[in-house]
Amino acid sequence: MIFLYDRDCGFCQRSAEALVRLAPGVDVRPAGLRHHAIFRAGGEDHLGHRAIGRALATAGRNLPVRLLGRIFGTPVLDPVFSTAYRLIAGQRHRLSRLVGEPACRVPGQ
Repeated sequence: MIFLYDRDCGFCQRSAEALVRLAPGVDVRPAGLRHHAIFRAGGEDHLGHRAIGRALATAGRNLPVRLLGRIFGTPVLDPVFSTAYRLIAGQRHRLSRLVGEPACRVPGQ
């Protein structure tokens, strides 16, 4: 189980650190990504909010964390989480500064 995040994004780095605490069984690694986080397990890739949800559901440190991950994968809520992920990803260069990390490259550059 591998979770890949954008190595050039301070907000992504901070988020990955939180994932390590919440899902200690996941191998979290920086990568040269531009659009989505990726969770690889069992020969499948999951992207964006689904990647976060799968990582938490699969390797969450306790039942509440695993349940949260399952909620991220609920089909009826998929449009909400997908929209939220896109909005956050689109502003991650600004969010990096808010969490005290170096700003990442502006998406599309």
